[in-house]
Amino acid sequence: WQIIGIVVADTHDNAKAAANKVNVKYSELPAILSIEEAIKAGSFHPHTTRCLSKGDVELCFASNTCDKVIEGEVQVGGQEHFYMEPQCTLVWPVDSGNEIHMISSTQAPHTHQKYVANVLGLPLSKVVCKTKRIGGGFGGKETRSVIFAAAASVASYCLRRPVKIVLDRDVDMMTTGQRHSFL
Repeated sequence: WQIIGIVVADTHDNAKAAANKVNVKYSELPAILSIEEAIKAGSFHPHTTRCLSKGDVELCFASNTCDKVIEGEVQVGGQEHFYMEPQCTLVWPVDSGNEIHMISSTQAPHTHQKYVANVLGLPLSKVVCKTKRIGGGFGGKETRSVIFAAAASVASYCLRRPVKIVLDRDVDMMTTGQRHSFL
Protein backbone atom coordinates (compact mmCIF):
# COMPACT_ATOMS: atom_id res chain seq x y z
CA TRP A 1 0.00 0.00 0.00
CA GLN A 2 1.14 3.51 -0.76
CA ILE A 3 -0.46 6.63 0.68
CA ILE A 4 -1.66 8.87 -2.15
CA GLY A 5 -3.78 11.46 -0.39
CA ILE A 6 -5.81 12.47 2.61
CA VAL A 7 -9.57 12.72 3.06
CA VAL A 8 -10.80 15.34 5.52
CA ALA A 9 -14.33 14.93 6.89
CA ASP A 10 -16.44 15.91 9.87
CA THR A 11 -16.62 12.36 11.30
CA HIS A 12 -14.56 9.19 11.16
CA ASP A 13 -17.38 7.32 9.39
CA ASN A 14 -17.75 10.05 6.76
CA ALA A 15 -14.00 10.01 6.16
CA LYS A 16 -14.02 6.22 5.67
CA ALA A 17 -17.04 6.42 3.35
CA ALA A 18 -15.36 9.14 1.26
CA ALA A 19 -12.06 7.25 1.14
CA ASN A 20 -13.89 4.14 -0.09
CA LYS A 21 -15.18 6.17 -3.06
CA VAL A 22 -11.67 6.93 -4.30
CA ASN A 23 -10.86 4.95 -7.42
CA VAL A 24 -7.19 4.87 -8.35
CA LYS A 25 -6.16 3.83 -11.84
CA TYR A 26 -2.70 2.34 -12.05
CA SER A 27 -0.58 0.02 -14.14
CA GLU A 28 0.91 -3.03 -12.53
CA LEU A 29 4.67 -3.30 -12.71
CA PRO A 30 6.77 -6.37 -12.01
CA ALA A 31 7.05 -6.88 -8.27
CA ILE A 32 10.35 -7.42 -6.50
CA LEU A 33 9.45 -9.04 -3.21
CA SER A 34 12.66 -10.44 -1.80
CA ILE A 35 16.24 -9.38 -1.22
CA GLU A 36 17.44 -12.07 -3.62
CA GLU A 37 15.15 -10.74 -6.38
CA ALA A 38 16.36 -7.18 -5.72
CA ILE A 39 20.01 -8.25 -5.98
CA LYS A 40 19.32 -10.16 -9.20
CA ALA A 41 17.51 -7.15 -10.72
CA GLY A 42 20.05 -4.61 -9.39
CA SER A 43 17.14 -2.84 -7.68
CA PHE A 44 18.51 -1.10 -4.61
CA HIS A 45 19.66 2.33 -3.51
CA PRO A 46 23.14 2.84 -4.95
CA HIS A 47 24.72 4.76 -2.06
CA THR A 48 23.58 2.71 0.92
CA THR A 49 26.31 0.08 1.05
CA ARG A 50 27.66 -0.16 4.55
CA CYS A 51 30.49 -2.32 5.75
CA LEU A 52 31.56 -3.00 9.30
CA SER A 53 35.11 -4.17 9.61
CA LYS A 54 37.86 -4.44 12.17
CA GLY A 55 41.44 -5.28 11.34
CA ASP A 56 42.90 -6.22 7.96
CA VAL A 57 40.72 -9.02 6.64
CA GLU A 58 42.56 -9.40 3.32
CA LEU A 59 45.93 -9.71 5.07
CA CYS A 60 44.50 -12.33 7.42
CA PHE A 61 43.18 -14.41 4.51
CA ALA A 62 46.36 -14.00 2.45
CA SER A 63 48.69 -15.06 5.25
CA ASN A 64 46.55 -18.02 6.37
CA THR A 65 46.81 -16.86 9.98
CA CYS A 66 43.13 -17.30 10.71
CA ASP A 67 42.31 -19.94 13.31
CA LYS A 68 38.80 -20.35 11.93
CA VAL A 69 36.99 -19.15 8.83
CA ILE A 70 33.22 -19.20 8.94
CA GLU A 71 31.37 -18.63 5.70
CA GLY A 72 27.70 -18.46 4.88
CA GLU A 73 24.65 -16.25 4.88
CA VAL A 74 22.37 -15.04 7.60
CA GLN A 75 18.81 -14.05 6.84
CA VAL A 76 16.41 -12.32 9.22
CA GLY A 77 12.80 -11.85 8.22
CA GLY A 78 10.87 -8.59 8.46
CA GLN A 79 9.14 -7.59 11.66
CA GLU A 80 6.01 -5.55 12.35
CA HIS A 81 6.49 -3.18 15.28
CA PHE A 82 2.90 -3.71 16.50
CA TYR A 83 3.00 -0.77 18.87
CA MET A 84 0.47 -0.37 21.67
CA GLU A 85 -1.75 2.19 19.92
CA PRO A 86 -2.10 2.92 16.20
CA GLN A 87 -0.61 6.00 14.57
CA CYS A 88 -2.56 9.09 15.61
CA THR A 89 -2.15 12.84 15.79
CA LEU A 90 -4.28 15.86 16.64
CA VAL A 91 -3.32 19.22 15.10
CA TRP A 92 -4.91 22.64 15.61
CA PRO A 93 -4.04 26.19 14.55
CA VAL A 94 -3.50 28.96 17.10
CA ASP A 95 -2.61 32.65 16.89
CA SER A 96 -4.86 33.32 13.87
CA GLY A 97 -3.45 30.26 12.14
CA ASN A 98 0.16 31.44 12.22
CA GLU A 99 1.14 28.74 14.70
CA ILE A 100 0.39 25.01 14.79
CA HIS A 101 0.07 22.86 17.91
CA MET A 102 -0.18 19.10 17.93
CA ILE A 103 -0.37 16.10 20.16
CA SER A 104 1.22 13.14 18.43
CA SER A 105 1.73 9.53 19.31
CA THR A 106 5.45 9.57 18.62
CA GLN A 107 8.79 8.70 20.10
CA ALA A 108 10.33 11.73 18.40
CA PRO A 109 8.37 14.96 19.01
CA HIS A 110 11.23 17.08 17.68
CA THR A 111 11.10 15.21 14.37
CA HIS A 112 7.39 15.97 14.10
CA GLN A 113 8.06 19.62 14.87
CA LYS A 114 10.81 19.81 12.24
CA TYR A 115 8.87 18.11 9.42
CA VAL A 116 5.59 19.93 10.08
CA ALA A 117 7.44 23.26 10.10
CA ASN A 118 9.08 22.30 6.83
CA VAL A 119 5.82 21.20 5.18
CA LEU A 120 4.02 24.39 6.24
CA GLY A 121 6.94 26.74 5.62
CA LEU A 122 6.91 27.89 9.24
CA PRO A 123 9.85 28.45 11.60
CA LEU A 124 10.32 25.81 14.28
CA SER A 125 9.22 28.34 16.90
CA LYS A 126 5.71 28.32 15.38
CA VAL A 127 5.21 24.55 15.68
CA VAL A 128 4.59 22.93 19.06
CA CYS A 129 4.50 19.15 19.39
CA LYS A 130 3.51 17.39 22.59
CA THR A 131 3.47 13.69 23.34
CA LYS A 132 1.15 12.49 26.06
CA ARG A 133 3.03 9.30 26.78
CA ILE A 134 5.91 7.38 25.33
CA GLY A 135 6.25 3.65 25.65
CA GLY A 136 5.22 0.55 23.77
CA GLY A 137 6.31 2.02 20.42
CA PHE A 138 9.14 -0.46 19.85
CA GLY A 139 10.78 1.93 17.37
CA GLY A 140 7.73 2.16 15.11
CA LYS A 141 6.80 5.62 16.35
CA GLU A 142 10.10 7.37 15.62
CA THR A 143 9.91 8.37 11.96
CA ARG A 144 6.98 6.39 10.54
CA SER A 145 4.51 8.63 12.36
CA VAL A 146 5.76 11.85 10.74
CA ILE A 147 3.74 11.52 7.53
CA PHE A 148 0.47 11.51 9.47
CA ALA A 149 1.42 14.59 11.49
CA ALA A 150 2.41 16.36 8.28
CA ALA A 151 -0.83 15.40 6.51
CA ALA A 152 -2.99 16.50 9.43
CA SER A 153 -1.04 19.76 9.75
CA VAL A 154 -1.58 20.67 6.08
CA ALA A 155 -5.32 20.06 6.42
CA SER A 156 -5.52 21.96 9.71
CA TYR A 157 -3.45 24.87 8.39
CA CYS A 158 -5.52 25.18 5.19
CA LEU A 159 -8.90 24.77 6.88
CA ARG A 160 -7.95 26.73 10.03
CA ARG A 161 -9.60 23.97 12.06
CA PRO A 162 -8.46 21.11 14.27
CA VAL A 163 -7.73 17.88 12.40
CA LYS A 164 -7.29 14.47 13.95
CA ILE A 165 -5.96 11.33 12.30
CA VAL A 166 -6.31 7.95 13.98
CA LEU A 167 -5.50 4.97 11.79
CA ASP A 168 -7.34 1.70 12.02
CA ARG A 169 -4.92 -1.07 12.93
CA ASP A 170 -5.18 -2.73 9.51
CA VAL A 171 -4.54 0.54 7.63
CA ASP A 172 -1.70 1.32 10.03
CA MET A 173 0.03 -1.98 9.36
CA MET A 174 -0.43 -1.72 5.58
CA THR A 175 0.91 1.83 5.27
CA THR A 176 3.70 2.22 7.81
CA GLY A 177 5.93 -0.64 6.79
CA GLN A 178 8.05 -2.59 9.18
CA ARG A 179 11.58 -3.49 10.03
CA HIS A 180 12.80 -4.86 6.75
CA SER A 181 14.34 -8.26 6.32
CA PHE A 182 18.12 -8.61 6.14
CA LEU A 183 20.39 -10.90 4.18
